[in-house]
Amino acid sequence: MKPRNDSHVKYNQLITRALSDAKEYILDFHVRNIPIDPQVYLRGSEKGQDVIERLEFKMHECKNFRTAAKYKTCIRRIREAKMNLPIQHVTVSWIKKLEDVLYSLGNNQNTRTKYLKAVGTIFTEAKQSGEITYNPFDGYRKSSSPGKKAKLSRDEFKSIQETRLEGPQDQVRNMWVFAALARGMRAYDVLTLSWDNIKDGRLQYRAQKSPFGKEGKEFDIKVTPAMEDCLALCNRSGTFVFPFVRELPGKLA
Repeated sequence: MKPRNDSHVKYNQLITRALSDAKEYILDFHVRNIPIDPQVYLRGSEKGQDVIERLEFKMHECKNFRTAAKYKTCIRRIREAKMNLPIQHVTVSWIKKLEDVLYSLGNNQNTRTKYLKAVGTIFTEAKQSGEITYNPFDGYRKSSSPGKKAKLSRDEFKSIQETRLEGPQDQVRNMWVFAALARGMRAYDVLTLSWDNIKDGRLQYRAQKSPFGKEGKEFDIKVTPAMEDCLALCNRSGTFVFPFVRELPGKLA
């Protein structure tokens, strides 16, 4: 880019970096005696050539905020540990080092596996598109351990059920008790539960596996006296049973 362009310095830096990445890509494939397809390289360049760039691309295209949060955490951990590399240079040893970093930060086995699985998605996609011929995650054994879930005793649950708090805190307590009594409703399902879902003494709804339309199991549950007590504390003038979601045109807020 010639100096007559006001942004020539910036553009020339970008061009220099792109050329450097391309040369590194070509050299890496040449050393491993692998044919190079320029179209594959160009498609990969749109998503970035190193681990952090790929994860950022995945994070921004992700619609599920929980999955996006996983990618964001992985990016932060890799950046803090100064472990960013071109995706072609990642090996099983790199993965093991990342797991050690997560372990040193206090992440348990299941959490470490969750983050490694998120990172592994970019290598699966890169192999499918032909950008890499070897996926290091294929040779890495992910492990998990059974989770230990704390359970309330009947007396502890009854204590929460009978407790009365002030203002919004009591509304949250009441919603939690109702969700537990209704066979453990998901947070999204109980937050968006409408009065139309309760008819003739039955609670009828289809569970949503995410707030983006992926439907789950249909439920038809008898409304017990204890559940009626919860509903009696709710305002029936609104659309939703519990007052934490308001309806906007075309969406929920």
